[in-house]
Order: sequence, then structure tokens, then C-alpha cells
Amino acid sequence: DDTFLYLCWLAHSSSGGVLGFARSESRGEDWTFSAVVEQGIPLSDSTSVISMVVSWTTELQQSLTIAAERDRPGSIGEEIVLFHSDDYGLTWDSGRTIDSSAYAQQQPTLTARGDTVLLAYARRSSAAITRDIFYTFTLEDGGEWSAPEALTEGFADEHLPKLLNSPASGLFSLGYLSSAAQSETGWLYTRTAQMSEPWSWSDASSVSDNQAVFVREG
Repeated sequence: DDTFLYLCWLAHSSSGGVLGFARSESRGEDWTFSAVVEQGIPLSDSTSVISMVVSWTTELQQSLTIAAERDRPGSIGEEIVLFHSDDYGLTWDSGRTIDSSAYAQQQPTLTARGDTVLLAYARRSSAAITRDIFYTFTLEDGGEWSAPEALTEGFADEHLPKLLNSPASGLFSLGYLSSAAQSETGWLYTRTAQMSEPWSWSDASSVSDNQAVFVREG
């Protein structure tokens, strides 16, 4: 319904984070429903990232997926956890992880079209501080997810991914930054994939011809 708006947020407290959700059925004039998706979610710091996407499986069912960073004990880095609702956000599942790597997983971004939901995020692949962009998808509206795969592999730090979809062109689009480790400037790249083949991505295309993009985390 085009009058519906959805909002999710992370609230920080001494006992951990609270992942919240709210729904408006009047384009934000008032908010008719709110819920706690996860109470006491461990957060590494105040820059933790969340992303939410809505997908329509049928004309009568509207599903929502939230991707959030969750801290792990000890020196293990953050992980991405997915929460799913198939009743307009009234109830939520207990969450699931899709990447078993012990390396830090950060900056999730989601997009969806029909039953296809696509997730991208930045992840370290070794003890080095540089990151690569990984992606995974489901063709079952949040059901079975594909094994995560790296889209980038190199010595640069690839991070801050953002996903979009264009029904008119039938494409998923991914933008991300690439820079030297801990550099304040970098390059902006894009890749695309057909919505019917979210596992087949184009080569990277540079949006910034020179090192002129200012890199800012968060």
C-alpha cells in the first residue's frame, strides 16, 4: 500500500541495543503500530548500521526484512543478522545469520523486487584491516539464502555498499567506495545485475575518474 511507511532504528543503552520498528498507514501523519524486534542486541559502538526492505510476495502479503550489525564476544568481529516479518511487522522471527565467518561483517544494505531479496555488506577476509564487498540473496522472500560470495578481491579497502533496484531497467545496482587502508579519499564504483540473475554481476565501473571522493565512515 503506497500510504504505508516503515521505520526501524537502534537505541543504545548500558544493557545493549534495542532494535525497534514502527509502521504508519497515513504517510507518516500518525504511527499506528510499533514493536521491539530485538531487545538487548549487542552493539560494538554507536556507528552500528541497520537496513530495512519491503517485498511483496503476493497482492495480499507484504514482507519486511531488517539487516543489523550485531557484536560478538571477545575479539570476534561483528556479524550480520536478518530479522523477517510476513505480517506487516506485527511479529518478527528471532533472527538468523547468513555468514559464519569470524571476520567482521559491517554496513549491511538491502533491496528487494518480488520474491527476490538481496543483501550486500562489507567484510574482512583476513586479519588485515581492508574489507571486501560480499553479497547473498534469496529467491524465496527471506527463505533459503545463497552462500555469501565476494564481489571484490584486492588490496584496497572496499566498503560503504549501497543497493538499489530499477524495475524499468530490470537491474539491481550496487555502489561502493574503494580506498587505500585508512585513507580519507577514494574511488566510487558501481556494478549491476539482472533481477532475474542476482548471482551474475557486471565488472566494476568507476563513477569518479580520479581520487576525489571523500571517505567518511558511518
